[in-house]
Amino acid sequence: MTQSAEDFFRLATKVVDTKFDGDPSNLAAFIDQVELLKPMVKDNNIPNFIKFVSTHLVGKAREALPENPQSVKEIIDALKREIKFESSRVIEGKITALRVDKRGTGRFAEQAEKLAEEFRRSLIFEGHTKAKAQEMTVRKTVELCYKSTRSDTVKAVLAATSFETPSEVVSKFVVQQDTVRQDSWANKNNNGGSGYQNRRPGRGGRGNYRNNFQRNQNNSNQNRNYGQNRGSNNSGRGYRGHRSYRNNNGNQNGNRQEQVLRIVGSENSSGPSQLHRTTAMSDSNY
Repeated sequence: MTQSAEDFFRLATKVVDTKFDGDPSNLAAFIDQVELLKPMVKDNNIPNFIKFVSTHLVGKAREALPENPQSVKEIIDALKREIKFESSRVIEGKITALRVDKRGTGRFAEQAEKLAEEFRRSLIFEGHTKAKAQEMTVRKTVELCYKSTRSDTVKAVLAATSFETPSEVVSKFVVQQDTVRQDSWANKNNNGGSGYQNRRPGRGGRGNYRNNFQRNQNNSNQNRNYGQNRGSNNSGRGYRGHRSYRNNNGNQNGNRQEQVLRIVGSENSSGPSQLHRTTAMSDSNY
């Protein structure tokens, strides 16, 4: 039996209902649809079959299409050869480089889940079983989230929790990060809010700084005045003490001279001794 072109295209569009853009994750599904259609194509529509498959390739898949293919098998072999998953090592490097940025954990969670899925598929494409690929992907996602937080609480939760999928890891990480952040803000408001404001170089902090500075200046001036007054009192006391010391020395010298003259006068006559003693005393007073 022959098959008209209209019948073939009507049948083909029902079986192959999507176009392949070169995404490795969709390659197997596209090949399955083509293989499903192949037995239904009659020999007279083989050229139409080749053209139909070629027109359903776009983007990267279109670039992999060989020139003037002679069979659908040639097209499928070229797609298998050119359309591949990235190496698991390459994806692992991307996962390691992923960090939480200023936009928050939302963007991080989206990228982490996407890379985790790519990593899992790459492992399967490289020959790992689905169970082993899932296990390795979960472990790698836990490592990523563990290195992306500074909170010991979040790290402890990640290390102690058993996860089945990478999405569970990312979800737990986001929730715990948000909880730690809220607790941190609550502790600041309850314990250190007023002290922090006083230390800030803002309005309240500036006023306290000025008051403290003025108080220190007053204390410094009082200490300076006290030191000057104390120095003046000490210098005056020392001067008076010096004069007193000099007068005491003079009195001692006068008394000593009086004693000498008194001894000399006792040896001589009473008249000259009285005269010498009076003269000595007057000189001493002078």
